[in-house]
Amino acid sequence: MSITLKQFDEAKVLPEDDAKLFNFMLGNKAGIVEGVQISHLGANKLRVSAGWGICQGRMFTVEEETITAKVSPNGELQGRIIINVDTSAESPISFITQAEKTLPDLIEEDLNHSGTVFQLSLATYTINEIIISALKDSRKIIRNIVDDSQKLGGQLPEHYAKENNSWSLSGGIEIERNTDLNTLRNVGNYFCGSNSIAESLKNSPTNQAFTMKVMRHDLGDDTPDIIQIVLGFRAARPTEEYRRLIQKPSAEGQLVFGNWRKTINSSDFDPVKTLAQNAMPKSGGTFTSSVLASGALRKSTNAGELRNVRVTDNLGAEVSTSMLVFERV
Repeated sequence: MSITLKQFDEAKVLPEDDAKLFNFMLGNKAGIVEGVQISHLGANKLRVSAGWGICQGRMFTVEEETITAKVSPNGELQGRIIINVDTSAESPISFITQAEKTLPDLIEEDLNHSGTVFQLSLATYTINEIIISALKDSRKIIRNIVDDSQKLGGQLPEHYAKENNSWSLSGGIEIERNTDLNTLRNVGNYFCGSNSIAESLKNSPTNQAFTMKVMRHDLGDDTPDIIQIVLGFRAARPTEEYRRLIQKPSAEGQLVFGNWRKTINSSDFDPVKTLAQNAMPKSGGTFTSSVLASGALRKSTNAGELRNVRVTDNLGAEVSTSMLVFERV
């Protein structure tokens, strides 16, 4: 028979059938869903944390493991640890470490249409004869269907942004002690409910309790920018707001974590008050101070008059300027 219905009573459904279906639903994505983070244990030892991911519709799980990385025979080389999926091999998935003068391109064959090999980068580093340095996370974090549910016309779960709980401490995902905020990149609301937990966090802009909103600036590709917004809480002070942008350049394929930038509020800077305190009269006022004239510091104890004048610049245009006029001593 030339046509077969897979989802039917006693129908034969193969793993590759499931993989094709899941790959279609996920939009042909491959990467890490949770965990699988690389850390350096010293020398050429790497620790892989537990987690899981998806590779073209095929789910894989990872248990915590220590990996001995390939070293350089002479001098520094570029290093990388990858997950290698090879559906033609007896062991279809494994970790591989590389040490090359120039790292080769990752192999990304279509496993659902005659391809057999697909590789996922986890981290890059520099390696010499004995030790790893400059370790950088190169995981590709992928989103689930719910992250795109707004585009699909679906509903978001409770911990996602809603009008009635956008910044509620009880309306988000609780941030656990010692969490690295660099890892919180899934869209949604998060909260840190105590100062003691806030003090234990990594890459946090504040040591006070806070809520955090994570958003994506999606331009339709697989590398959207991620925006983190933190609202910190301090007793008897206005709420403090911090923002940063996380980007993933397509050329390097590595996340770039921007610096946290604080939103200035009236407790930090009052522009009206500051301008009033430092304002000088437009004309006719007096000025007694030290002034810089022709590169030399000139001090005057005489009263000076501030005048508005119009002069012609070197292009023939008239411009307004101010001039301090002192009596000759």
